[in-house]
Amino acid sequence: MYTGVIEIPFIPVIEGIVIIWVIVRALIALIKREFHIKYELSQLFVLLVICIAVRFTFFPTFREDGAVGPLLFDAYRMKEHIISLEPFYYIKKLWYGGKVNFFINEVGNVLLFIPVGVVWPSVYKKLRAFWKTLIAGAAFSAIIEICQLPFYERTTDIDDVILNTLGCAIGYTIYALVRLIMRSGERSE
Repeated sequence: MYTGVIEIPFIPVIEGIVIIWVIVRALIALIKREFHIKYELSQLFVLLVICIAVRFTFFPTFREDGAVGPLLFDAYRMKEHIISLEPFYYIKKLWYGGKVNFFINEVGNVLLFIPVGVVWPSVYKKLRAFWKTLIAGAAFSAIIEICQLPFYERTTDIDDVILNTLGCAIGYTIYALVRLIMRSGERSE
């Protein structure tokens, strides 16, 4: 009997992301011939946001014990993959199917990307404009959705991109408010 399922555990994936991140940051420092510890520490927040997004968008949490399940790949079951390009289709389906699943999926998608909207413009000056952060957040979400295509237990859904982008907008609003408060505090001193 062919099982053909490849299980990809969470921890090695995160270790791989961290190793690649460190190599890329080291190469950038070597090429530029400069290293700023404060900037590199801020880059850790970007890495953390990416790792959290990978964790919750690719790896299921088992409801019985809360354990993190593996990512499953099976070339023969890829054709079963669900792709939803109709906006709000699954949102409506989950709303009528049960409020708990709705909250976990829809609210979770928004909450997951709030840190993107806060951290990315804080670290990258080129993302300090609202629309640039929104485009970067939407692109990051779309990349995640596309990367889910080979994994038959994952769903590629336009609703996720919409909700992730909303979360990014909320995060940017928080970032902008904090920045405004800090600037007004500096002026009053």
